[in-house]
Amino acid sequence: MKRLSFFIMICLLTSFGAGAVDTIVDGIKYSLDVEHKTAEVIQNTYTGDIVIPAAIDYEGENYNVTSIGYAAFYLSTIRSIVIPYGVTEIGGGAFAGCDYLERVSLPEGIKTIKENTFDHCKSLTSIYLPQSLTTIEQKAFAWSGLESITIPNGVTVIEPYTFIWCSSFSCIDLPETLKSIDGRAFWWCHLLSVTCRALEVPEVIESGEFIYPNSTLIVPATSIEAYKSAEGWGSFGTVEPITPHHPFVEAGKLWRVHGFNMGSSHRVTDYYFSDEDEAETIDGHTYLKMYAKTGEETTLVGLFREENQQVYLYKKDAGREFLTYDFSLQEGEWFSPEYGDYSLCEVKEVSYKKVNGEQLKVITFEANDRQFDADVRTQVEWIEGIGSSSWPLA
Repeated sequence: MKRLSFFIMICLLTSFGAGAVDTIVDGIKYSLDVEHKTAEVIQNTYTGDIVIPAAIDYEGENYNVTSIGYAAFYLSTIRSIVIPYGVTEIGGGAFAGCDYLERVSLPEGIKTIKENTFDHCKSLTSIYLPQSLTTIEQKAFAWSGLESITIPNGVTVIEPYTFIWCSSFSCIDLPETLKSIDGRAFWWCHLLSVTCRALEVPEVIESGEFIYPNSTLIVPATSIEAYKSAEGWGSFGTVEPITPHHPFVEAGKLWRVHGFNMGSSHRVTDYYFSDEDEAETIDGHTYLKMYAKTGEETTLVGLFREENQQVYLYKKDAGREFLTYDFSLQEGEWFSPEYGDYSLCEVKEVSYKKVNGEQLKVITFEANDRQFDADVRTQVEWIEGIGSSSWPLA
């Protein structure tokens, strides 16, 4: 009955676009806005692995792909989908009923995950959410196969029924920006742990439905007592402090990398961040300059900033920043960085190792190397506070 009523809604809503110019390119159907030269992915018969291009050609004109329409992939048999940078809107129910969908790559620029977007995606066990996200609507992940998720900074509200009937759902990481959460958000989920990074305790709406005596709550160390005494949050059986994060971007920080030139001569390169007085402010964000010094030669590597365990590199030629490292990733998550050597990355393990006397998080993932055959998978390590494992601290 649920899927039947959803189908009726689709028919009603998609009928209004009957006068649009439609075209099919490489099996993907688009509705074209001829005036603005933009394209929206719309309903068609889809299966397997889908890669949406950033732009398409129609009658000699270039159309930027900017959106995915309402219920565009509803009940399809797709297994994975890569959505390009430039897509800023995904319609409600876009992937509802996609029982075989395992991997989704969402680009930066997406601000809202609408109602029922991933409803009944039974094979979707993890998803990486972009840092641009501000809103997750009701039932966005209802009845899905999610096991865990990290909500990015910028999201302030967790709405009712967002994860209803996600029977495998056990862990969630909530952001510093969270202001309120509805106690019905996790109905019929089996939560084992909830991490909430907000220093000020978020309000719990319908707190009578927010009772987890067998679960662990992980919060900032300075806020533990406030959470214990707060309505709803006080129901957790165990409350623990968040493990401190070791920053990558830090004024004056130095890496010494040992390598070899052609001919096997030994080479030492010092990578270091500038002091605060050399920082640049762009679009309201403050970036530190990273330099590389080899012998007497010093070059600027780029402008970096870090927020909520994500490291960003600003490229002046592109006029925007790129996510370079993300130390909030969880085991099983898939992501596809826009910048760097790797794409279609799957986190295989999150562990800890001692480096210079400190316990640092290590994220191990498999990825496609952009320089080689797309079918060749490479294993990569990111070390918290250091970056790639090919950059060992001296």
